Amino acid sequence: MGPDTDGDDGDDMPTAPFWMTTYGDIMTLLVTFFVLLISMSEIRMKKFRDAISNFQRQPGMFSGSKSVVPADYSSGSSQSRARKRAEQYEQFLKRLEERGLGEKIQADLKKEGIHVVIADSLMFRTGRARLLKPSRTVLRELANLLSRDVGSVVVSGHTDDRPIGTRKFPSNWELSTARAASAVRFLQERAPEYDSSRFQAVGHASTDPRASNQTDEGRAKNRRVEIMFNWRSWNSNKTTSTRPTPESTATGP
Repeated sequence: MGPDTDGDDGDDMPTAPFWMTTYGDIMTLLVTFFVLLISMSEIRMKKFRDAISNFQRQPGMFSGSKSVVPADYSSGSSQSRARKRAEQYEQFLKRLEERGLGEKIQADLKKEGIHVVIADSLMFRTGRARLLKPSRTVLRELANLLSRDVGSVVVSGHTDDRPIGTRKFPSNWELSTARAASAVRFLQERAPEYDSSRFQAVGHASTDPRASNQTDEGRAKNRRVEIMFNWRSWNSNKTTSTRPTPESTATGP
């Protein structure tokens, strides 16, 4: 007779210990538990961004990456800042209207910050750099915009193309820079807690006209003071309408 093949040959095959089955079940349950725990948890974005920023400040960490925080996570914070800035802007406009200054001042909320254009007639007498009383009222309101959200303030003085040639102001370069410096000094005095190194006074003379200098109306538009409240520090803003030039910049009052 041939060999008996009806025996339990499978009993001789190696098998895992019984405790391995229990151990595998426990591990599966633990993994499932942690997956559920993470899926139901909320990421505290402030702490998360603070932790990421600590890594970003270290040399060699995350080099070449524009943003470590995903757009979906950072959008909430960006929207909150945008709402706060919009509220500041609206409150500023409301105060100007209440004081009847809306026609003399143009204000725009831009991506870079709040850009304010003030008519020359509201700020100074002809050929002078001393602030008039109405301009002080405006600058007091503008000083209220200075906060931690504002990274820098660039004040630019502009004139028309008519020569001045006085002893104090030999040209429009001196006049426009002195006017910008007067505005910076007043803003700094109204907000002494704001870092003075974040201010810049810039004189453009007649090099950046808004209208033609061939008419009285055009020259009136060109005589102005522009103030840019940048959200970022002035040296990180590469393209703003009030970007200073080395020849005509005075830092601080």
